[in-house]
Amino acid sequence: MIDIIERFSDFRIQTNIYDGGSQIFFYPVPVDFEFSALSFRIEKETIENKDIESIIFQHVAFKFGNELVLGRDGYHMKR
Repeated sequence: MIDIIERFSDFRIQTNIYDGGSQIFFYPVPVDFEFSALSFRIEKETIENKDIESIIFQHVAFKFGNELVLGRDGYHMKR
């Protein structure tokens, strides 16, 4: 996670009220990349910004789109 935070400084943390856990959503990312956001799902329900560097994640998704949407299961991107 430390390498990702060094490259992408803008992130949001959202608890997934739909099926538990949390999402760390990196958006926006620099236009040099082919994706517009990164999404990490983790099992912990409560995350502090100071704890983010030590997090072990189970899933990462590359998101594409230009409109940020927040749903009950976290952030999404739409075109």
